[in-house]
Amino acid sequence: MFEVKSPLTYYPMTVGDYTLKHTKQKSSFGLFEKNAPWMGYNYDNHWQAREFYFELQLAKGVCITTGLGLGILQTNLCLNDDVSKVIVYEKSNDVVDIFHKTIEKNNFDISKIEIRIGDADSLANEKCDCLFPDHFDSEPEEHVVRVVKELSENNQAGVVWYWPAGVHLHKFLISKELEINNDSYEKWKKHTGITNLPNITDDSVFDYFKELKNIYQNDADAPGPKLEINYVEKTVERRKKLQGLYKK
Repeated sequence: MFEVKSPLTYYPMTVGDYTLKHTKQKSSFGLFEKNAPWMGYNYDNHWQAREFYFELQLAKGVCITTGLGLGILQTNLCLNDDVSKVIVYEKSNDVVDIFHKTIEKNNFDISKIEIRIGDADSLANEKCDCLFPDHFDSEPEEHVVRVVKELSENNQAGVVWYWPAGVHLHKFLISKELEINNDSYEKWKKHTGITNLPNITDDSVFDYFKELKNIYQNDADAPGPKLEINYVEKTVERRKKLQGLYKK
């Protein structure tokens, strides 16, 4: 088990169009925009925080993140002694206000964090040790990869990892019928065209990727990642059945 949790406790509140409140699952908090679910946090399994395990292993020096959300990644980065500064690009003042109110209630030190209001897609000419784009919602994979590639090329970042890279990696492995290992990971990196995705020297990271797949298939109460991976698996399964019929 690769444990990561949000260091924050969340409280019900409304700022502008955004509301933070308990979901139908009493152990979960959700951030809603005009009553539409935007993101959440599950206190039972903490899967939304566990998604950031790899970023936290990579993190050092100056880290740029895009999309503030509930501040799960950013506050965990603050606790990392190897991280000197966390720059956050967020487009919504309301989301920033909810974050600041939550920080105040938790008495949490965010002296490492600098929040900049702006469009993350246009981020350019920044220099950092780590770039962690995480401002995507339900955009197609091709769009996300294109934007991350442009951010990588338009800025000087030592290493890049993005959400939902874990979903994209597993979709690629399933579609190619590959096991997760360094060779298949390198094939996926080449497939994305993003040149400064990290090299993996610790095999335990592949164990984490396997756990991440289980999180998406079993633990995740948000439908996006689960549906994406299951869709690809079912497509490959149907393809195998058709191949079997043609062979007959």
